Amino acid sequence: MIKAPTLSEYIRDALFKRFGLAAVIAIAAVYLAYQGWTEWDRIRARPGVPELIALWNTQPIPRADPGRYGVVVADIEGDVGGEYSKLILTRLREFAGIEALALHRSIAVPDSDAQEEAAHLEAVKYLRQTGGTILIWGSLLRVGGEAQPQLRLSTDSPGPARAHQYSIERPLSVSTVFWQRLATNLYLQLYGEYTNLQARDSKGKLAADELPTFIRRTSSLLSAADPKFGWDGEILAKTQIILGDALRLQGAQGNDRGSIELALLQYRLAAIAYSKAHDADWARLQNKRGGAQMDLADVSGEAADLDAAISTYRNTLALGEGDPAEREVWLTRASLGMALIRKSENERDPRVAQEAITEFRAALKEPRPWYSGVTDRGYMLSGLGRALTIVGEDAAPSTRLREAIEVLVQAANDLPVERAPRMYATTQNHLGTALFELGNRESDRDLLRRAVEAYENAMKYPDRSPLAELDRAYDMLNLGAAYSALGRLEQRPELIRQAVSVETEALQELKRLGAPRQVAIAENNIGLAMRELGRLEHNPSLIKAR
Repeated sequence: MIKAPTLSEYIRDALFKRFGLAAVIAIAAVYLAYQGWTEWDRIRARPGVPELIALWNTQPIPRADPGRYGVVVADIEGDVGGEYSKLILTRLREFAGIEALALHRSIAVPDSDAQEEAAHLEAVKYLRQTGGTILIWGSLLRVGGEAQPQLRLSTDSPGPARAHQYSIERPLSVSTVFWQRLATNLYLQLYGEYTNLQARDSKGKLAADELPTFIRRTSSLLSAADPKFGWDGEILAKTQIILGDALRLQGAQGNDRGSIELALLQYRLAAIAYSKAHDADWARLQNKRGGAQMDLADVSGEAADLDAAISTYRNTLALGEGDPAEREVWLTRASLGMALIRKSENERDPRVAQEAITEFRAALKEPRPWYSGVTDRGYMLSGLGRALTIVGEDAAPSTRLREAIEVLVQAANDLPVERAPRMYATTQNHLGTALFELGNRESDRDLLRRAVEAYENAMKYPDRSPLAELDRAYDMLNLGAAYSALGRLEQRPELIRQAVSVETEALQELKRLGAPRQVAIAENNIGLAMRELGRLEHNPSLIKAR
C-alpha cells in the first residue's frame, strides 16, 4: 500500500523539481534561522553551546610593533561595557612615544599569594604573545556605589605583579601617580634590556639588529616624553643617558661618527638634570661625555676631538678629593691618563705620557673603601705600563722599560680574562711592546720570545668592531716585527718566514680597512724581512724581491 505524501513533503518535492537543490537548502536555512530565533534561550543553554559562542566572539591577540615599546591593556574585570579599559587606552594613545594595544582578555584578580603568582604568569604569557613591554590589568572595586579601579602593571620579569590602586576621577581621567608608575616601569624595562645587550656584546653574541631596534624604540619613547606623562627630572635624564650609551656603542661598533655625535647630544640633554657640581651623577655623566669624545677622536682622527675629551676629564677632576663624587673623580684619573697616552702616541711626545704617569700614580697611590681590587686596579696598571713604555722608548737608560714590564705583568695577573677579555688583550699587547723594545735594545732572546708570546696571547681575544679589526691588524704587525727580530738574532729562517706570513696577512687587512700609512709600514716590514731571509738562505732573488 502506497502512503500518501505529507504536505511538507509535497511542497519539498515540488520545489526540488521546479527550482532544484539550491531552493530546498535556502528554505531549510530560513527555517533553521527562524527556529534559532524563537528557541534561542533553550538552544544556548545546551551543553557546549556557551563555549562555542565565546570562541566565536573571541578577538585575536594583537601584536606589538617591535620598533616601539608596547603597553597592552587587558579587559578590566567587572568593567561592564569596557568603559575604564577604553579610558586607559584613550589616555595612553595621547602619549605618542609608545604603542597602546587592546587585549580582549581578562585576568582574574587573585585572593591569595598563590593566585597572585598564577595571575602574574598569565599576564607574562599574554605579554610574550603580544610582544608588548607592560600589561595593564585589574578589576573594579565598588564602594558605596562608586567604582574604583585597582590596576596592576606586569612586566616580563621575575616575581609577582605589584598591585597599585590608581584614582580615576570625574570627568574620567588617569591620575598623575599612574603616569609616574608607568614611566618608571618603562625605564626599568629599557634599562634591563640595555644591560643584557651590553652583556651579549661583551661576549660577541649581539645580533646585528638588536642594538638598532633598541635605539629606535628608546628614541621613539623620548621623542614624545613630557612631564604630563611622568617623564621629567631624573627619570628623563637616566633614559637619555641610556640612549646615549647605546648610540655610543653603535658608533664604536660601526665606526660611525654620526651615532657618537648623537650620543653626545643625549649626554648634553641629560646634564640639564645634573646641573649641580660636586655631584656623583654629574661626574659620572662627564666621564661618559669624555669617553664619547675619545670614541669620536678614534673615528675622526682629529686632534680637536681628543683635546675635548682631555678638557672634559680635567673639568671633572676640578671637583677635588673628599667629595661625594670621589669614586668618579678617581676613575676620571684613569680615563684622563688613557686620553693623554693617546695624545702622546699621536704626537710622539713623551712629556704628555709623563703627565699620564702622574695621573695613574695618583689614582693608585692609596686604597679606597670602594676599590674593586681587580678590574679597576688592572685597568690602572695597564695604562701606567703603557705610559712608562712610551717614555722608556725615548729614554737612554732602560729603567722605564723594565718598570713598564713589571707593571704590565702585574696588570695581566690582576685582570680576570673571563670578565674583561678586551682589557686583558690590550694589556698583553702593551706588555709585548715593552718586551720587544727592551729585547731589541739589549739583543735579549728571552725578552723577544716573551714579546712573541704576549702578542699571541693578545690575539686570542678578538673584537668584532671595525676599530678593533684595525687594532688586530696592528697587533699582527707587532707580532711580525717580534718574529723578525727574534729570527734575525737567532739566525733562524723559519721565524723570518713566520714574520712574512703574519705581516702579509696584516697587509691585506690594512688595505681592506683603508689605512694607507700602516699599509706602507707593513710593506716596508715585509721587504726588510725578505732581505733578511735572502741573506740567511744565501738567496739573492729574495733580497731583490721587494
